[in-house]
Amino acid sequence: MKKFFVSFCLAAATLGLSSCGSTKNTAVLADIDGEWSIVEINGAAVVPAPGQAYPYIGFDKATGRVHGNAGCNRLMGSFDVQAAPGTIDLSRLGTTRMMCPDMTVEQNVLNALAQVKQYVRLGDENIGLCGKSLKRPIMVLKRKAPDMTLADLNGKWKIVEAGGVAIPDTLENQPFIELDTAAKTMHGQAGCNLINGGFQTEEGELASISFPQFISTMMACPDMEIEDRVKQALNATRTFARIQDGENRVGFYDAEGTLVVVLIKEQPEMQKIINPWKETEGYNCFGCSPGNPAGLHMDFYEDGDEIVCQWVPRAEYQGWLRTLHGGIQSVMLDEICGWVVFRKLQTAGVTTKMETRFRKSVSTDDSFVMLRARLRETRRNLAIIDARLYDSRGELCTEAVCTYFTFPPEKAAQEMAFHQCRVEGE
Repeated sequence: MKKFFVSFCLAAATLGLSSCGSTKNTAVLADIDGEWSIVEINGAAVVPAPGQAYPYIGFDKATGRVHGNAGCNRLMGSFDVQAAPGTIDLSRLGTTRMMCPDMTVEQNVLNALAQVKQYVRLGDENIGLCGKSLKRPIMVLKRKAPDMTLADLNGKWKIVEAGGVAIPDTLENQPFIELDTAAKTMHGQAGCNLINGGFQTEEGELASISFPQFISTMMACPDMEIEDRVKQALNATRTFARIQDGENRVGFYDAEGTLVVVLIKEQPEMQKIINPWKETEGYNCFGCSPGNPAGLHMDFYEDGDEIVCQWVPRAEYQGWLRTLHGGIQSVMLDEICGWVVFRKLQTAGVTTKMETRFRKSVSTDDSFVMLRARLRETRRNLAIIDARLYDSRGELCTEAVCTYFTFPPEKAAQEMAFHQCRVEGE
């Protein structure tokens, strides 16, 4: 009887946390502000189709604007910020009109959003979107981690599209912008004239960017159409986001969420990193030793702020048929994070924590996979590193955040025979 009573209480508590009618779950407008991943619809977990991103929705409490992605197409619309707390009507949202191979998730998202009449808090991290019923939520939202940060915009970017029109790559003066995110400055080429100035971000809005004031030289060229379009698009820019169809493509969006600029990162020539232990007796690392017959034989290159590895999958590392084992993927992501420490911090260390998210399966028949990692931040002797694994089509398959405990130089030398990590020609 006691066991039954405890189970009943636990079930009741869980139901209360996920109930639309519980007074403990009351929410206000500020609770839904920002971007949210759509993780559950009508009690079922959302599983995107291969190659498609997680659907998400964003609310702007100041303007009442709604934006997001339903799984294939972009979401847009508005809601009434003056409505009673906890109430919201999302029945009139619009979308773009693309067709994707699998529209199942998108259709489920749109059908669910059309029924939403209220919102509640689900614990400390999630939001429930509810219909007229006071039972379980129609949709569960989880706070969306940003696809990229302002620091990811640092560097030189080729402008390949402006105002919805592709820019030919045969121009004498190819449009580009180069951003210094630390100094918040911008310079570039609009097509005829050079442009220079700064950019602004909004406090608390991680994906915000705008170019309110930039100046240009005053040359006159025979055709100013492309330049005018580039300048107008930059003037309209309000936010940025990574474009899901490629690892180096970034979009600038206007206040209505319309894509106005497409950028591609201009890559400096990569430099191969010299393995500092290559000649060390007994060195047999599974990830990076060239002499381990069962190892992965990973080589690493420095590409600006990132460490890069291109690796060819092999059948002996599969989990399910023709699918690269998740453990092997984790090993490679951990390994490349370690090389960020070796090269960028010029010391050695050990992994203390690793969080991995598997977004898409990796085929052992793929011609290659690409791993990229960069240092996010350091906290005393801890290094936080972001790592990503892409397939040969540039689609993000797996990502990880590694926390490394870094050694003082003398300990790195004594315990791990580490003295220096150089690149070829250095």
